[in-house]
Amino acid sequence: MLGALVLASAALAWETDQISGRGAPVADVTALADARLQEVIDQALRAVNQQTGCSGSDDEVHARLAREIHDRVGRPDFVQGRGILRGRGYNAYGAWVEELEAVDWLPPADHLYADLSLWQAPLLRSAGVCSTIRLAGQRVGVDKLDHFLGMGFFYWKHSARGADPEAAIAWGTRTERSVYGMSTSLAFSFADLAANLDGYRFYAGLLDADVGLARRGADGCLEPVRPFAWADWIDWRYDEVLNPPVYTPTAARAVQRRLLQERAQVCADYAEWGGPAYRAHLERVLSAPDPAVRGEAPTRVDPYGLDALCAGTGDTGPSARSSSLRRRAQVRVGSTRSSRS
Repeated sequence: MLGALVLASAALAWETDQISGRGAPVADVTALADARLQEVIDQALRAVNQQTGCSGSDDEVHARLAREIHDRVGRPDFVQGRGILRGRGYNAYGAWVEELEAVDWLPPADHLYADLSLWQAPLLRSAGVCSTIRLAGQRVGVDKLDHFLGMGFFYWKHSARGADPEAAIAWGTRTERSVYGMSTSLAFSFADLAANLDGYRFYAGLLDADVGLARRGADGCLEPVRPFAWADWIDWRYDEVLNPPVYTPTAARAVQRRLLQERAQVCADYAEWGGPAYRAHLERVLSAPDPAVRGEAPTRVDPYGLDALCAGTGDTGPSARSSSLRRRAQVRVGSTRSSRS
């Protein structure tokens, strides 16, 4: 089983947990993340100019640029310090974010899916969850960045380089019902699909006259026209509390058990960030068509049920584990964190 897990994890990003410790602050990495991706884009521009001699059609140059960016951020990579299984499942950009000193890793015993057995969910049980960061004002799982930069590129390829985006969205929806979602992480993630679609739009629009990041100069060479900013892409759809998944029955039961165990802390946090505005938002989300979905998809429901969970819990004291969730922002998991240039 270990060998199978290692092989599978090389191609799959882990699940995210944005309920546990939601009242605790998380690192804002916006400036660092913007600068890192801009550095990658600049490297890709120079590489394409060198490869093409600043000649060739716009379509050919666009394709080379998309490939150069993806090859730098979308290749499988390993997060140092997380262990043989927990360190896998990332692409190069996501691994770089996870290794930032400010990013805290949620301990394996404290995440939302910890009650799932190895038999029920081998990947989730062995690998745990990726970190949650603050990016462009939103709480975002690191996996969403790999979806944007990794799956977004494959969306672009499946669309015949932008000719048929509907085919790409349908393909992505199928993969979320299977290998990249319900078959592995036991969840159909609408937030993953939102990141996939935005990533497609990023790659498809690289040379767009209105929104593109680069253009061809008079000499045919690519040159940057505007800096990359995650704020141009990230919104509430990337947050799995604001845009919740649909779990398999097995995972849904485990999540509910976990929430019940951690009710005191979860409800204390919910009292701070929830309320009528959240309930109204969730009602709209669960009933509205999703532009990132095409074809068969599970019926949307509220997977957390926080209003019902938190009704009449005022006298319930926090458990020791709940207290550890609150403290996780101050506890560094892993003895070493490597830095990348």
